[in-house]
Amino acid sequence: MGGVLDTAPRGGLRENFGGKKYPLVLDLGAFERFEKAHRGILAVRKDFFSPSGSPSTREILDLIILGLIGGGLDEDEAKNLAEKNMPEGLLRHSVVAMALIGVALSPEAFDEEPDDVADDEEGTSPEKS
Repeated sequence: MGGVLDTAPRGGLRENFGGKKYPLVLDLGAFERFEKAHRGILAVRKDFFSPSGSPSTREILDLIILGLIGGGLDEDEAKNLAEKNMPEGLLRHSVVAMALIGVALSPEAFDEEPDDVADDEEGTSPEKS
């Protein structure tokens, strides 16, 4: 398979689970559902980068599950897929969860050409010497 089916949805990722790639997307509803069960998404994001804190295993798993649901899987299938190969898959899930939060909060950072890039024809880019 190739082409458009191999690309991640805007604001999401495509990750390999059990030899198959699945889309993962977190939207506002997923953030709200996560926060109702755990704590603020920005606090979790901060903990990914903090030497003194880290998200819990349940938080990481729930982010993966919610991402898979946002990508189109039903809840049971998403839960089974995320919990397969645990606990040895926890480190990989942690990296995926961190990336998923990042791309959900800043999808423009992963666009091919950001909207705010100055166009040379407008004379707003620095001069080249």
